[in-house]
Amino acid sequence: MMRNYPKASVMTASALLTLIGTVLLWEHPVFLVIALSALAAVQISFSPKTYGLLFVIAGVLGVAAEIVAVWAGAWTYTTPHLLGVPVWLFLLWGHAALFLAGLYEWLS
Repeated sequence: MMRNYPKASVMTASALLTLIGTVLLWEHPVFLVIALSALAAVQISFSPKTYGLLFVIAGVLGVAAEIVAVWAGAWTYTTPHLLGVPVWLFLLWGHAALFLAGLYEWLS
């Protein structure tokens, strides 16, 4: 049963702002890190406490997988900052995990 429309609205807005912010600010990593961190704070404040841990775990594992893929030659980033990946990628993976967890929660 779908419920909690305010949370779904915040979750959807955060996902769209994450995508738009990344598209517009990827060449300005400091501003993108600030924007994604602020969005994460908002998104986590509307979520269960365990979502903060989920954010960190997804960020670490997502970046680790990206580093392996870059080292294997699967792809490269235009502006790598640390070990072949952008510094803001951790935050992007964390946002993706929160969005999917929130979507699952909202749909169940």
